Amino acid sequence: MNNKVNITKKLLNIKNKKVLNSNSKIENIKNKKQENINNKTVLNNNTECMFEKVLKKRLEGGQFRMLNEKMYKNKELDAEQVERYHTFYRNQVKKWPIDPNTMVLKELDEKLVKLNFLHKNTKIKVADLGCGDVSKYKNYKFTCKNTEFDFYDKYVIEDTNSAIGKKENKDINYFNPVIKCDLTDIKIKSNSYDVVICCLSLMMDDITNVMVEINRILKMGGIFIFAEVRSRINSIHNFVNKLCKYGYKAENVNSSNKYFTIIRMVKIEEVYDYTKENINNTENISENINNTNNTENINNINNTNNTEDNIKECKKSKKSLLISKVKNYMKKKNNRLILKTCNYKKR
Repeated sequence: MNNKVNITKKLLNIKNKKVLNSNSKIENIKNKKQENINNKTVLNNNTECMFEKVLKKRLEGGQFRMLNEKMYKNKELDAEQVERYHTFYRNQVKKWPIDPNTMVLKELDEKLVKLNFLHKNTKIKVADLGCGDVSKYKNYKFTCKNTEFDFYDKYVIEDTNSAIGKKENKDINYFNPVIKCDLTDIKIKSNSYDVVICCLSLMMDDITNVMVEINRILKMGGIFIFAEVRSRINSIHNFVNKLCKYGYKAENVNSSNKYFTIIRMVKIEEVYDYTKENINNTENISENINNTNNTENINNINNTNNTEDNIKECKKSKKSLLISKVKNYMKKKNNRLILKTCNYKKR
C-alpha cells in the first residue's frame, strides 16, 4: 500500500515538474517575444531618429545652397534668412578639417606684428570686408598691438557689435561696429587702410569691381589677404596674374591644402587718377556740378586739395577716374575676375 502511495506521489511530482517546466518555457517564450518586440520598437525608433536627422541635414543643406544661390545672384535676404545662413555656415565650417578663418587671422597677425615693428607708435588700420557675424574674432588672441579694426558687410547681424565690444584689450586692439555697405562702394577715404582681408566673403561671381575698390581704400604698400574655397577658382595662376593687373603684386599664394587658397597681395600702384586736373575735367563731375545747387560742393571740387572728398561728392566719377589702362583692361570679358559658384555639398 505504501509503495503504491509513493509511486503515486512520484508520478504527481513528475507531472507537476513537467507542468512547471512547460509553464516556464511558455513564460520564456513570451518574454523573448516581448523582448523582440521591444528591440524592434527601439530599432524602429532609432531608425526613425536617424532618418529624421539625415532628412534634416539634407533639408538644411538644400536651404544653405538656396541662400548661397540668392547671394551669388545679388538678391536680397531678409533678417531671418541671414541668421539661418550664418547658422548653416558655422555648421559647415565645423565639417572642414581646417578652419579658413583661423588661417587668415594667423596670417593677418604675422603681418601686423611686422607692421607694428616698422611703424612704431602708429596705429595700424585693418578692414574686414564681408565680415559676417565676426565670430572668428571672439576667441582669437592677437599678438599685435595698437591695431584698429573696421568691419564691413552687406548684412549686419544683431548683437555682433556688443559681442565684439566685450573683447579683451579693446583699448589696444579696437574693434569698431560693423558697417552695412556695398563692397563695391565703401564710404571711406582713399588710402585709409594698412591691411584689407576677405575670407570666403565675396558672394558674387564677378569680383572685379570689389578688387578695384579694395585698391582704392588700401594705402600704397598695403597688404590684401584673400581667402576663397579652392573650387571657386578655375586656375589659381591665371587668377593671380589677372589680379596683378589691378594694381597688386603677389607676395604669397598658399594652396597647400585641397579646400582653400589664401592669396597675399601688396598694393604697388593706384588704379584711380586723383590729380586735380583729372577731376576738374571729368564729365560726370561736371554734370553733377550743373545739377547741384550746393555752391560749397562746387567750390570744394574746384579748389580743395582733398581729392578723396571730391570723389565722395560725386559717386558717378569713379569710372571716369579710373586710369585708362585699367579701364581698358576691365572692358574685356576675359580680363574680369570671375569666381565659380561654390557647391558646399561636395565638401
